[in-house]
Amino acid sequence: MRVRKQRMRAELRQYLDRALQGVECFSKTYDDPGNPAEGFVAVMTCSEADEACPVVSGAALRF
Repeated sequence: MRVRKQRMRAELRQYLDRALQGVECFSKTYDDPGNPAEGFVAVMTCSEADEACPVVSGAALRF
């Protein structure tokens, strides 16, 4: 089971490396000057952020 999980993680890492080439990711507040003003995807990583930011201006998608 442990080997299988390690293999799955490695395969996922490889997939994401290929899929996300050229994608810039930010771990800041969405209105940080270094972030784009529109056409980005907002991903809420915790329920506090989800509740505190019901609308993310400029986001093409929000999860």
